[in-house]
Order: sequence, then C-alpha cells, then structure tokens
Amino acid sequence: MLGCRASKVRSLSFDAFDSINCENVAEISSIGMKINERMLPLKKGVFKLQDQYCSDVAVIKFFPGIHREVLRMYAERGYKAFYIEAFGLGGMPFLKHDFISEVQNLTEQGATVLDGTQCRFEGSNLEVYETGRRALEAGVIQAYDMTTEAAVTKLMWVLGQTEDAQEIKEYFHLSLCGEVSIPG
Repeated sequence: MLGCRASKVRSLSFDAFDSINCENVAEISSIGMKINERMLPLKKGVFKLQDQYCSDVAVIKFFPGIHREVLRMYAERGYKAFYIEAFGLGGMPFLKHDFISEVQNLTEQGATVLDGTQCRFEGSNLEVYETGRRALEAGVIQAYDMTTEAAVTKLMWVLGQTEDAQEIKEYFHLSLCGEVSIPG
C-alpha cells in the first residue's frame, strides 16, 4: 500500500490496514512479490527534505446537532487550520447550525478549512449539492478522496511551507505523492 493511502480499519486483525481509494502497490504471495508499477508515484526533480510543519490543525468530525461554536472555540485557541469530516459528499449545515457562515468568517480571517467526508471510500465532491457549492464559495478547500490521515498530514506540512492562502489552495490541487486523485 502507498503509505499516504493506508488506513487502519481493524483493531485486532493481522490485516489491520486497507488501501483507501487506491489499488495496492504490491502483492506478496508464495511466488514472491509482484509490484504494480503504474501505482508508484513518479519521481520528479531532486529530493530536498522539507521538514517544517505546523501542528495547529484541528480535526472536526460532524455529527447531528454539532454546533458551529466548535470551530470558533478552536480558532480562539490559536488553531490555524481545520480538517472537517463532513457528511456524505462533504456537505455541512447552513440553516439551523450555520457552519458555512462560520467557515467563511474563519477563511476571511486567514484560517485554512479543508473539507472532506466521513465516508471511507469514494471521497468528497462539493460540486454536487448546494451545501457543497456554498462551502466552496465560503473558501473551503476540497479534500477529494484523501484519507483523514493524509489530509491532516498534508495540511500540517503545507502550513509549514507557506501561509499564503493561494499557495495553500494550489498545494491541495496537486497530488504530491499519490495521496489524492484530482478530477480532471
């Protein structure tokens, strides 16, 4: 499995990890190891270690009745970015508990908000429903089919490289190591 696509899905089993939204890179059997070459990320340029990161990232998992105050509370405590595990295709409430207006307030103040889905497979698509389109208009960045682990790690790393909102957005429209499938 690509490390950026692996997720622990079982607590006790020896096959505790699955490859999420991505074929396995290799298979080991009694015959040996067979590598799926087309799944290996292409190497580009010279490797240069970039180990700066920002740990001021909060993960918010939506549940029925969650209040937008949660976002404000984290922001007041100095968090610079949020990964939201939203409903279904990435939808968030905008009527009773208006998360979208709170997200817009945060993005206007310079925070980064990455929106994904709680669903393990297939990813988010904010273009499908009104709630997703409103979230994009409010300044969220779409996580597409990244795992939560990859999305949070990438968010921490990107914020260690830049604080420029446009550059951050550009990083999330790139697959750096096979962590995301960006629709064409």
